[in-house]
Amino acid sequence: MHQRTEQEIMYNWKGNPSKPVVSICTITYNHEFYIVEAIDSFLMQETDFPFEIVIDDDYSQDATGNVIKKYMEKYPNIIKANLRKRNVGAMINATENMRRAKGEYIAICEGDDYWTDKNKLQIQVNVLKKNKEIDLCIHKALRINVKNKEELEIGNYLDDDGIVPIENIILKSKGQIPTASTIYRKKILEQITAFQNQRPWLTVGDIYIHFFGSKRGGAYFINKIMSVYRLYSEGSWTTMYQVDYKERLIHANCRIRSYEELDTIEMYRFTSSIRRANKKSVLEIIKGPKIPYFDKILFTFKNRRYLSLEEKITYYGLVLIPFSFYLRRYANKKFLKKLLNMHSK
Repeated sequence: MHQRTEQEIMYNWKGNPSKPVVSICTITYNHEFYIVEAIDSFLMQETDFPFEIVIDDDYSQDATGNVIKKYMEKYPNIIKANLRKRNVGAMINATENMRRAKGEYIAICEGDDYWTDKNKLQIQVNVLKKNKEIDLCIHKALRINVKNKEELEIGNYLDDDGIVPIENIILKSKGQIPTASTIYRKKILEQITAFQNQRPWLTVGDIYIHFFGSKRGGAYFINKIMSVYRLYSEGSWTTMYQVDYKERLIHANCRIRSYEELDTIEMYRFTSSIRRANKKSVLEIIKGPKIPYFDKILFTFKNRRYLSLEEKITYYGLVLIPFSFYLRRYANKKFLKKLLNMHSK
């Protein structure tokens, strides 16, 4: 891709470059093979407003940091990078990355994804400026499986441009919202920060952005593919999620608890949608492969309130019948006591 100079990028900007309208927030970790395409896709954006690229690298063990340094030298007024000296984890890295943003709007794109439309930022900012009651804007994306190169459209929430109600956002009625499609008003970070500070044990960041971003007036959807999401890229969440069942259980439990807490602070306005979303999370674990019966049964009992009687009969059997053989041979009194205590709650 042809790289414009910093002066060429800033030529049509109206306003002070030190006060960007948009902050492009990017986190990286071992994205050596992807980060060039990501940064180039940011630099190709044609806007009439200043933007900044805020990058936080979580102590990558490959050449990611060196690549970022070269871009910083070439675009010192646009790229603001923080190359960490120790690994802090994706959640902390992302949280601190967004808090460094100066823009009125925050656009997200992780280092292994990229944008495909040079007008993406201008289009989404225009939408948010026109729709004052909307805090979140999303669009369709293309998912590319790194393993087999298979391509699939994702995040197709509507047949045309328009507003997606928060209930659909909570339920993820059309699947996960593509991260690289997301842009939101920075002011909702105050709500997210206040929520997280009071509940540091909850760490599902995308839920909070989507929830707080859409609770005021829904999310505005643009029926156009403007980004690419890489599935199974090295070091990505999807890769870890598939391989490490413990991470899947931790994430599912955090997601369920997060929605419960969000329902509480919103005075149970979204209880119906939240209960349906939590049921979906429970069933995904129950039916999920590569999860040991011991862990699956504990998770099921812990979250059984989201299952109907029919589902309990069906899925308890699905989990318990094969597990009972394990239970007879290997379970001890300590485990049985824990199981009974959970069941009595």
